[in-house]
Amino acid sequence: MTRTTPELAPPLQTSAPHQFSPSIPVDSKPYG
Repeated sequence: MTRTTPELAPPLQTSAPHQFSPSIPVDSKPYG
């Protein structure tokens, strides 16, 4: 685990497509 934020990497990539989708606003994040 060389990366300082290994846990932040996966969620960012998973939430990226959801945030870009017009149906789901960026303000309505599942984790706040």
